[in-house]
Amino acid sequence: MPETSQTLPLYNVNRWFPSDFNRGPNWVVWLGLLASFTAVFIKLWTPTSINRIPEALYTLPFFYILIVNFRWLKNDRIIQLFGLAIMLPILFHGINYIRDPALATELEGLDKLVKLFFFVPIAWWLGGKFRTTVVFLLFAFFGLLVAMAVNSDLAHQWSLIKRGIRVDYGILNAQHVGQFFGIALIGFLTLGTYCRKLNTPKAKLGLATAVLTGALISLLVVLTTQTRAALLALALCGALAYLIYSIALLRKPAHWATKATVLTIPLLAILITLPFMDSVTKRIQQEQTTLTAIAAGDWNNIPASSLGVRVNTAIVAMEWISERPFIGWGGDVNGYAINNSDRLSNSIKNRFGHFHNTLIEFTLAYGVLGLLVLLTLYLTLAKQAYLLRISSNPAFQATAQFTLYTLLFFAVINQFESYLFYYSGVFANSVAFAPLYSLILARASTQSSAAS
Repeated sequence: MPETSQTLPLYNVNRWFPSDFNRGPNWVVWLGLLASFTAVFIKLWTPTSINRIPEALYTLPFFYILIVNFRWLKNDRIIQLFGLAIMLPILFHGINYIRDPALATELEGLDKLVKLFFFVPIAWWLGGKFRTTVVFLLFAFFGLLVAMAVNSDLAHQWSLIKRGIRVDYGILNAQHVGQFFGIALIGFLTLGTYCRKLNTPKAKLGLATAVLTGALISLLVVLTTQTRAALLALALCGALAYLIYSIALLRKPAHWATKATVLTIPLLAILITLPFMDSVTKRIQQEQTTLTAIAAGDWNNIPASSLGVRVNTAIVAMEWISERPFIGWGGDVNGYAINNSDRLSNSIKNRFGHFHNTLIEFTLAYGVLGLLVLLTLYLTLAKQAYLLRISSNPAFQATAQFTLYTLLFFAVINQFESYLFYYSGVFANSVAFAPLYSLILARASTQSSAAS
């Protein structure tokens, strides 16, 4: 139930985690909310048999909520896309089954698209409240730190870092760690914009200290993973944010010291990243032969470097996409297409089972129609965040900025790795977009109540 001035019982979820809309029965909300916190905390350091339990506990009750509130939720664009993400893969599988039953069964994979909507039920349980959202995001961040401690020997990782060797902290691989902590860095920096809105110096100092600590940890982890896509994406986000803020600041009367501080931020960023740039530069130089072949249009002699593998697999994917451009082959087509390619060597087939590009992966699996569902989802989130950014509410502003910069970050990194096709992308998607959508649901619920 919405907030009230009356004192609520200790067992009432709204006493501890209030909401701007009626989320449902008390025990259902407790279940969904605690399951959401647990899911993002344990996802990266527990077996699938364990971490899927809280996912089910926050997802399944939402379908009850969806039925009860269908009268107004049915008009929500993201809910509509959620429904398409469930139905389209089933429909496409049916068509492919008529064509070739055995192959369609082997490549079925109906869940890849719909899992990217796991943020929807989480957003409902968060209740549109900024404080609850911050708690949720901190659970996710501490879960990342626990995963680093549990999955790897940190002393050994540090010895590799000192020798200039990229590390993955025992979590999938370095690219995925770069993704996680890149989002964390964006989250802490956008939360930092909220500091100046706090009323007491003590609160400002406490939040600023937490933000600075989390941001530095996140930046250092991204740098030590040497993930070029994540570094490029963060550089673009940083450049855009700096440009916007600098223009706004220079247009307003401000103390010269404030302006000087802002103008020195790029220098500070360079000084922080400089010790790590030699390793990153060497990794870029390793692709010189590949870049030369691409520039010459010599597609038959692309070397098997990191970039070369991506180019060769993309060519294979395009051949498959051209055969079924609208509905794709099924969510499990990746490994099958690679293993049945004459273009790729056996060493590449043994090392890779995907195409290193989210757009290619989803087009191959669910066709252009499935890809349109995914792109429409992100465009809808971007539009809503853009509208919220001019709000006078500082919590709305911070949430909108977090969403917009994360979308830009995603747009870059997913051109180089199939993040969204795997559980790491589902996790990142849930953490990144539940906060904004929770605000959208709260506002939509208010409008629906006023209309009725």
